[in-house]
Amino acid sequence: MQQEESFVYKLIKKSMFARRTLHNMVSNIQAALLSGYKDPEILNLIAKVRKENELWVTTAEAALIHSFAKAQRRVPGDMAEVGVYKGATARMICDAKGDATLHLFDTFAGLPNPKKEDGGFFEEGMFTGLLPEVQEYLSSCSTIHFHPGLFPETGKAVQDKKFSFVYLDVDMYQSTKDSLDFFYPRMNSRGIIMSHDYQFPGIKKAFVDAGLQDQVIELVDSLCMVIID
Repeated sequence: MQQEESFVYKLIKKSMFARRTLHNMVSNIQAALLSGYKDPEILNLIAKVRKENELWVTTAEAALIHSFAKAQRRVPGDMAEVGVYKGATARMICDAKGDATLHLFDTFAGLPNPKKEDGGFFEEGMFTGLLPEVQEYLSSCSTIHFHPGLFPETGKAVQDKKFSFVYLDVDMYQSTKDSLDFFYPRMNSRGIIMSHDYQFPGIKKAFVDAGLQDQVIELVDSLCMVIID
């Protein structure tokens, strides 16, 4: 059965409330299950971020993003997040990245206009995080740089840099495709590009059209990643 025909996909396409309710239910169950064997400091950090911000990744996803960002400190290069929203996942990466420089890209005006590839799951202007508020929330983080505007135009500021870890949470086809095209050739060996929302048709198509479908490793929930040779 195609994803867009399933009951769950029909429900979350029609209702943001349903999306949030399902997300919270899964996250709370995961938090309880993971408490038996995950580092309590990490789970406490996730709970803290979820309480003070809108963390649109599940507990398991947040733990994995933190773990990979921490591991990638061993790889030379900067880190980046495209799709910052209100800074919740950036806060997780900041806690894990050590001395690495983190570049944060977002329109800070919500999502751009969706395309047909996005399957009707998103609308223009959704997920707006205001730059001053995100800057305030991340004010305790060191060596971070904000790049407001539409990517990849804003990527010009880092076009000469190399990267060890890139996290994409841009929700839609074109933004994901543009991000993959920009960052893949700028990744150092053993670098990782991780993406959220791989269950959505637009995200999967972006990886296919970028020629990376055979390199995709599907992770917990809606995360996926590509490891650079």
